[in-house]
Amino acid sequence: MKIRHFFTAVAVAFIASTSFGYVREFDNGIPLAWVKDRTVVMQLSLGTGTRILRDGFTSFNDSAIDALKTWNPHLAHLQFSWVKNSPVTPAEGDDEMSVMFDNKIFGSDFESGTLAVTMLAFRNGNFEETDTIFNKAVAWDSYRGALTPPVFDFHRVAIHEFGHTVGLDHPDQAKPKQNVVAIMNSQVSNLDTLAQDDINGATAIYGTGPAYNLIPDAPVLMDLSARGTTYTGNNVLI
Repeated sequence: MKIRHFFTAVAVAFIASTSFGYVREFDNGIPLAWVKDRTVVMQLSLGTGTRILRDGFTSFNDSAIDALKTWNPHLAHLQFSWVKNSPVTPAEGDDEMSVMFDNKIFGSDFESGTLAVTMLAFRNGNFEETDTIFNKAVAWDSYRGALTPPVFDFHRVAIHEFGHTVGLDHPDQAKPKQNVVAIMNSQVSNLDTLAQDDINGATAIYGTGPAYNLIPDAPVLMDLSARGTTYTGNNVLI
């Protein structure tokens, strides 16, 4: 099964009127997460970089690494690691967590206005693979502060996308709707890093306490369901 969530860009800060809380990714009522005490190795294929980005990073790979590092302190029993300039050729069903720019979503067209999409593959409530594709047609940079469309901030989009990889969904699209400040809201805003609600969600899934015990990635059978999360619309992230 494949589902896409739409994340619309709005160049204003999101203001919460009533607080409830983070929202998890679910499949038919089953919460989705990685097996605890695992290192999720992200295969970064975002190019070597030909210019200095606004925040000083020399490549989008470096910006993506920093986005992953943003999540790691809040994942007691899970950690992201990465392969920069990965030799892995991104593909569906390969048990790899690929991150790339492309004009297609594994052969399918991006919907109009879509910035990026994360595909989640899972079985029995456990993630097995994720792939994040950033729309190559979008004008990207990496920066902080207020959004400056038509050039979009790769870094905050990456934080949001990797939040789906963690297992978080859009609070403002929950039923009932959750009115909270969060990078995981479906509308991109001037918020450029994790909010407390995002941190609460990550720690709720993967706990607190002693450091995790390393369990490296292992081959798995790939008879999986898949779910896509997207940002679309005018000036949108996925």
